[in-house]
Amino acid sequence: QIFGFRVPGFMIGGEVRKGDILRFHVRDKGAALDDIRTMIGKAKTERSFAGSQKAGVPLAAMQVSCVARGRPLFGSSGVDLANVGELVGGEDDDGEQPAVGGFFANGEIGPVGVAGVGLGSGKQTHIHAFTTIAATICNFSSLEGAVGSEGEGDVEDISAWG
Repeated sequence: QIFGFRVPGFMIGGEVRKGDILRFHVRDKGAALDDIRTMIGKAKTERSFAGSQKAGVPLAAMQVSCVARGRPLFGSSGVDLANVGELVGGEDDDGEQPAVGGFFANGEIGPVGVAGVGLGSGKQTHIHAFTTIAATICNFSSLEGAVGSEGEGDVEDISAWG
């Protein structure tokens, strides 16, 4: 991670070897909004095609956002929260907000892109910066014996989950 900058160069807080790849990122409000909306849209589309038998019914979401997001990036609070809330249906007809819990962190752990839906799906995780990581908490109780039917999850007694 770059921690200082001096013209005509910069300093890096770590060892760099010949052939190492360095990535430079620009923090941009518009790009951040486009990215989170695209990822939420992809997740919702994947869920709709998977169906509730495989994807479960979304009940709530957990969110971990970088401390540099929120008001410092967007100019107002709750921007990521509102977008992540779309994973569990967004605001209802009575104006009730969806159940989303989370916190700010200095380094977020999660996959790149949309990790998939259902039990047993997922991707390799990485440490990120300036990101929001979201996970949907779903009800799979209507699945009864269907869980693990494709070799994923191998949950023997899903009734224990209520």
